[in-house]
Amino acid sequence: MDKTDALRLQRMQEKIKVAGLDALVCRLPENVVYLTDYWPHHGFSVAVLPKSGKPLLFLPEFEAEYADLTGPK
Repeated sequence: MDKTDALRLQRMQEKIKVAGLDALVCRLPENVVYLTDYWPHHGFSVAVLPKSGKPLLFLPEFEAEYADLTGPK
């Protein structure tokens, strides 16, 4: 994750806190890629951005081969 991505996620997390939420849950492919840099192949993936910490990616097992599950670079 580069510095721009980190700042973007930080701004989003600040908005999550201001809204009084614990996390943001996204399932639209364009939102999943925005949070995780992973484009869902079949549209079944979900990204969760907690109010602190790294975004989480949930995807079907059959898509695991397409995702970089090693974490941010």
